[in-house]
Amino acid sequence: MTSTVYGCYLLGLLVVLGDGMSNASSTPAPSQVVYGANCGNITKGNTSNSVCNGSGICACADSHYYDTASDTCTQKVQYGAHCDNITQCNTTNAVCNGSGICACDDTYYYDAASDTCVQKKAFGESCTETSQCDTTSDSNIMCIQTATDMKCLCTDGWYRPDATSCAETSVLKPVFTVQPTIGTGNIAINWTNTDVTGGYTSSYTVTWTPGTTGSPASVTENQKSYNIQPLSPGSTYTVTVELIITLYGRSQLITSDQRTFTTRQVFGGVCSNPLVCDTTDPNIQCIQTAASNMKCLCTDGMYKPAAATLCQNNSPLKPVITEPPSTGTSNIYISWTNTDVTGGYTSSYTVTWLPGSPGSSGSSTSAAITQKSYTIQPLSPGTAYSITVIHIITLYGRSQTISSDQRTFTTRLGYNGSCSQPGLCYDASANCYSGRCRCDPGFYRTTTCVSINQLRPTTVTAVAQSTTTMTATWTAPSNGVVTGYEVTVTPGDITPVSVGRDSRTTPITGLTPGRVYTVNVKTKITYLPGRDEMIDVVSAAPKRTSPASVVGLDMTRTNRTAPDITIVFAKAAGDATMYIVTLSGRDGDTYIQHQLVNTGQGLISVVFTGVVPAVSYILNILTQSGNLQSLPYTTVIRVQSTPVGIVTNLKSFDNTSRSVAVEWRRPVNPNGQIYEYIVDVRTGSPSVCVKRIIINCTECNRDMLIFTKMETECETTMTVEITQADIENTAHVI
Repeated sequence: MTSTVYGCYLLGLLVVLGDGMSNASSTPAPSQVVYGANCGNITKGNTSNSVCNGSGICACADSHYYDTASDTCTQKVQYGAHCDNITQCNTTNAVCNGSGICACDDTYYYDAASDTCVQKKAFGESCTETSQCDTTSDSNIMCIQTATDMKCLCTDGWYRPDATSCAETSVLKPVFTVQPTIGTGNIAINWTNTDVTGGYTSSYTVTWTPGTTGSPASVTENQKSYNIQPLSPGSTYTVTVELIITLYGRSQLITSDQRTFTTRQVFGGVCSNPLVCDTTDPNIQCIQTAASNMKCLCTDGMYKPAAATLCQNNSPLKPVITEPPSTGTSNIYISWTNTDVTGGYTSSYTVTWLPGSPGSSGSSTSAAITQKSYTIQPLSPGTAYSITVIHIITLYGRSQTISSDQRTFTTRLGYNGSCSQPGLCYDASANCYSGRCRCDPGFYRTTTCVSINQLRPTTVTAVAQSTTTMTATWTAPSNGVVTGYEVTVTPGDITPVSVGRDSRTTPITGLTPGRVYTVNVKTKITYLPGRDEMIDVVSAAPKRTSPASVVGLDMTRTNRTAPDITIVFAKAAGDATMYIVTLSGRDGDTYIQHQLVNTGQGLISVVFTGVVPAVSYILNILTQSGNLQSLPYTTVIRVQSTPVGIVTNLKSFDNTSRSVAVEWRRPVNPNGQIYEYIVDVRTGSPSVCVKRIIINCTECNRDMLIFTKMETECETTMTVEITQADIENTAHVI
């Protein structure tokens, strides 16, 4: 057999001649080296198909493997072919597995394009098929499509809470907690589940059927509770909670078990048992109505007014009988108060009384009404009746009753009817007197008992007649019970005056002058024997008696000496406010002075100044009380003067048969202003003729006629006028 041998060759010849060696030259032969030896620059080794590799070693090429049995570099087998060991596999990173097949290790996958075993993808890395994912460490990883590409992720129903392995998503499943809070228009649910980890985001979707339009409705939430609304009262809803977890753009749904809930029935809604009614109000129950159905209504003793959200106690609807009722001899009129019912209820009242009407068997009688008052009749006089008012409210065919407290009232007795205790007489102003219904004190009988004040005078007037007398006049209705009238005054200075029933006027005497009196008139009546009464007083307008006049002057204390005089008088009798004292001149004298003097306890003293001696004045005194004045007290006051002192140094000289010269000096005490000197010259012995010479000042005007009466024998009066300056001189010569 002839074969061609490729390899590394090393040719040499060793010649041994005798006992020595010698080199013999010949044609050079190629050198050869064994497999694995250093081949230097020799391109081939001794092993078939070997090469001198880049490291200078005789070895197989990359596409071959060394077969020790044949010392041959044999062509490597392809991926998936039979092999005995890993060196026989041509695929990069491939191994000869336990089945003798060139394949990738469990941590690698085969890439045909590059004929390479590539490291498998870690969790979350992009892939094209599941074989590329590391399923060795976690068999639940698959190459799964995400929102953007495919990635090595946990298979459906699994998630990766940590860096080790996938876990079942069942632990994340929402579980409804205890019974949810259910209202008439909402269902508030809560759920629990394990919180997702591993970088996932999560949210929840609550879905319920039917929705508002009949189809399912849903809402996305982040918390573990949701209030589903608005819902219809008394309706059944199927509710599901979905947990949505998302990682690397891939979302997974974990759905709760489906639960069914029924919303509560609203007030007035049809129900079958108490559990379906709105429990927000503990006082609502499923109650049988008159319409052969059951409804959610307030329990007994409760009702629901319009403005309330919960049932309320119906005690405000309880009728309260007002006090006192109007009671007659054969009827009792009652009225009552209570809160008016609202909220759609209808209401009425039933009045029940016991015993029944006269002639009945004595059982109770009732009457249905809608107003809050009723007249119970016909009844028996003087009989006690027990009365109850029942308030009936009705809603949705169900009626409730609220009863008043039972009250007992007794019918009245007519006037003059026999009685045994007070308070039973029909007339409000009558009572039981001597076993009969008669009018109370202060009342008398017409058709009913009326106040005796109806008989009092309608008008009273008073007129002052004098300083001590007034006349009272009045008008008053006539009646058989009137016995007379009593007239008094205020202040009570006099004994009351009594007059007969037919009198309408009377004088009042013994009053105080100038005093204000109020005249009062009372009507006296006798309604029953022994019951003498007087009505309330009726008074006239206050009137004042005329003030009394001053009766005279106190002459022992009055000083009439000029130039200032003092008038003293005693106060007038009675009351006086002041005295008006006036002094005025007579016969054309213009002198006048007024003095307003307040009253006092003692004598009244008034001073007038500037009066002239020997002149008469008119004195006028008025007593004033209030706005009334007395008759004037009038008298004439003649003014006196203080006597002038005696002239001094009076002497005569140069006496002749026809004249006498007289000389004197003015008085040392003139006691005022000297107006005149009077010189009397008497002749004869005894004196038979008086010659009076009046010397007066030019400032004074005097009627000299009054002096002529003093001249008894003289025919003429010689007047010598001198000036005031002359009078003022200390010496005068006539």
